[in-house]
Amino acid sequence: MKKYLQFIEFYLSSWQTGYVFLVHTVMPKYIRQIRKIEEMAPEYINGSVSIGNLTWNGGLSAEITDVTIKDNNGERVAELPRTVVHFRPWLALDNPAKAVSRIELMRPQAYLTMDDNKKWNMQSIY
Repeated sequence: MKKYLQFIEFYLSSWQTGYVFLVHTVMPKYIRQIRKIEEMAPEYINGSVSIGNLTWNGGLSAEITDVTIKDNNGERVAELPRTVVHFRPWLALDNPAKAVSRIELMRPQAYLTMDDNKKWNMQSIY
């Protein structure tokens, strides 16, 4: 019985060590990728994205505040005052695209306008 408990203790401490390793070595890589969204946005939308602050407290989520999405004319299309991105670093080892498990948008605001051609500004950013 004593060897069984030692095995369980070893197993749990190994799992905990692996978890800490993943969170503190893999997570910073993904957190840095969030900042690249501003640079990459023009490749995916006809406009720009600006990020205010990015906070990561060493856990499995990061908080992004004051995100603004603008169209090519510089007009606001959307604002995201607070966004929380949740990560699963253990799944990212197999496929980096699986690193994000959930994105929470708190109080998003959309600024919709229609131009003279009856086209919404949101349509022009895609």
